[in-house]
Amino acid sequence: MHDGVATPVVSLIERRASELHIRAQALRGELDAWRVASQESAHLEKHNSQVRRIAAVIEGLLDRVAADIPAEAPNALARIRGGEERLLTAHTIWDFFRSRLAQRLDASYRDHLRVCDELAWQCYGPAKEKFLKQRASAGANADGKEPPLVFLNAGWSPFAIGRDDAFQVDQTASGWIAQEEFRSVVERLPVPLIGLPWYQVAHLPDVLVTAHEVGHVVEWDFGLRHDLRRAIADIGLPAARKAAWTAWQPEVFADLYGCLACGPAFAASLTDFFAVDSVKVAAEQCKGPEWGSYPPKWLRARFLGEALRVLGFKADADNLATRWVETYGEPSHDTEFAADAAQVAAALLDRPAASLGVKIRDILPSFSNIDQHVAKNLANGNAPGTDQTRVLLAAARRLWECDPGKYIEQKQDESIRGLIKIPPGTRGSTTDELSEREKSDREAGSALMDKLFPIHDD
Repeated sequence: MHDGVATPVVSLIERRASELHIRAQALRGELDAWRVASQESAHLEKHNSQVRRIAAVIEGLLDRVAADIPAEAPNALARIRGGEERLLTAHTIWDFFRSRLAQRLDASYRDHLRVCDELAWQCYGPAKEKFLKQRASAGANADGKEPPLVFLNAGWSPFAIGRDDAFQVDQTASGWIAQEEFRSVVERLPVPLIGLPWYQVAHLPDVLVTAHEVGHVVEWDFGLRHDLRRAIADIGLPAARKAAWTAWQPEVFADLYGCLACGPAFAASLTDFFAVDSVKVAAEQCKGPEWGSYPPKWLRARFLGEALRVLGFKADADNLATRWVETYGEPSHDTEFAADAAQVAAALLDRPAASLGVKIRDILPSFSNIDQHVAKNLANGNAPGTDQTRVLLAAARRLWECDPGKYIEQKQDESIRGLIKIPPGTRGSTTDELSEREKSDREAGSALMDKLFPIHDD
């Protein structure tokens, strides 16, 4: 005892180990709080499966933070320091998702993200349902897929982050985990992400392009790439043009999926997104053998029109083509690629998706082509005549196209957002399915941490 202060009775190693345990428990407590906030009837119930599965992975990471450290071990303090690095890594990975989930807690973004999430689910849910049914009929265990999480970010245009495809993480990882490692970790987690530009929060018609990003996630999650590439391979095209369309297949399919989901209004919104200087558009050429990820913009617009035509929206396809030509003119080169667009659209739509048990065109319920009537009702101050989210968003686009000034004056963004009804309850896997998958997720998290930070006893 010295001046009334007790002499320490535990060693430095014991104190440091206790500190590490307390810090790890704090993160576990936060994960529990998010689980509670996403329970059924709670304000984040739509994100229940996403929160639970991400949290399970983080719990697995934490299980390897404070591995047993013998007090007499010569490297005990170094091991504790390593535990702190592992803990900070777990925080970094969790924060990547927490920051996106937390956008729903901000009143400035909550209502808009609620609409984006609903559209993403309507575009994703039917594909997941068919996938699970097909797996069950084959007597196989269904893989655990959760719906994508939409978030706002500083990107110029929407993008999807899949579970397995490489992408650029927009958060620089700290020194305890390299950027490449961080990216590989996030890719393995069981929830895909869809990023939308911050400025979209003020413009409801832009939400339609979310359907393109969901198309990417559907292709990744349900293993459609082989079927889609087989469809292109079976078209009687010269080798070079076939190679080009194969290189463009992921983006072409995502465009096609958007047309399936939201009809002509989607195509109109998307062409607005890639509108640039007409001279640059006219100069774009199809050049191989490095074809790039996207067709030239004029060819992409042509493909969208042909997709609409094959889906039965002939008048809208003609209108889209007319407006494009008025702005950009007709390309005088690569006309053979323009002629391919109709064949490629038809081949993809009619291709059976083995993992889903239906043709590509039948993955989603047919788009109800009443959005023009709904737009007219809304413009006249009448009831819309529908509560379908996809149709209401398409109607918003129709109103915007007709008279942007009036759309703003009548505060249509606000009124249409208020018409979108989100059914109560959770989304994604059932409670029983989640419980089983959380076990695997936790084990995967532990294995992942051991791979990132191997523990050495010597």
